Amino acid sequence: MRHAIFLGFALGLAPPALAAQAPATQPPPASAPAPEAPDAARLVAAGRLVDLMMPPGSMRDVMSDFMPDLDMILAQTAESLGIDTEGMSTAERARAVEARGVQRDRHFRERMRITLEVSRRVMSDVMAEMEPDMRRIMVTMMARHFDQAELGELLTFITTPTGRKYAQMSLNMGRDPAWQEMMTLMLPRITAATARVADEVRAATAHLDPPPRI
Repeated sequence: MRHAIFLGFALGLAPPALAAQAPATQPPPASAPAPEAPDAARLVAAGRLVDLMMPPGSMRDVMSDFMPDLDMILAQTAESLGIDTEGMSTAERARAVEARGVQRDRHFRERMRITLEVSRRVMSDVMAEMEPDMRRIMVTMMARHFDQAELGELLTFITTPTGRKYAQMSLNMGRDPAWQEMMTLMLPRITAATARVADEVRAATAHLDPPPRI
């Protein structure tokens, strides 16, 4: 589940200009045939499984895990301010960012605090609002990919101490330092890759007429 959320976040960084550059006359891709709807018994079993794996109200906590940690925020802010903080500790990076930030904006500290608070609150609310639909989709997906016997095996596993531990770990993965380290490494690279894609597309399409303005 977390991987799907993060993938959606990463794809959301793709430059919107790419979609605008598609020729208007290009026919839409052929739609895939609709998958077979799972039967009621499998939906019930899948619903029990999702209830155990993702207890109601858990998506708000999941979103808080996916919010960038302090070190990642500092690294991104430092990059936007043109500060090279490679090799710095978190405390050193914070001092460098703050020193440069207050030079440019006397409300830098307060603006950053408010931005972080609002971002966390709004994203947490959005995830909570989306939870019913996400649960419904997960139930359908599980029921579609696992038959009755397989769902029973999964339910048996999830109700064991190891299964409960696995489900809890899946929900709280973002709190593990290793996950935060991975996010810290990935996000700047994804941002740089987005800029690289835009630059390479611009160069590769330089021989074409400019895309029409919409």
